Amino acid sequence: MRKNRECKKCGRCCYYKIIVDGVVVYTPYPCEYLDVETRLCTIYDRRHEIHPLCATAEDGIKREIFPGDCPLVADIPGYRPPRMKLTMRELHEIGRLEGPFSGKGRISGKLKK
Repeated sequence: MRKNRECKKCGRCCYYKIIVDGVVVYTPYPCEYLDVETRLCTIYDRRHEIHPLCATAEDGIKREIFPGDCPLVADIPGYRPPRMKLTMRELHEIGRLEGPFSGKGRISGKLKK
């Protein structure tokens, strides 16, 4: 297993993601605990306790949430990195969702009618 110390601290994995047609896609919405200027987690030492949805390195690799140039996945054969941008249609769908974190980009909830 690769170690977290190899992280480049780009902060990209700290943005909410959705799955579109079986592919993980980053949203433009950061986790509320990401300092977007320093690109560091403000609760790093307690992140799994405070924010249970924060993935461990192992889970992030399994769920393919790390960018392709991340040192944690750089030498994993067949690793499929997330798409970096949503289409305009996908962004529109975010606005039609209701549920936890809707409007912040975490896509979980039902489409509004």
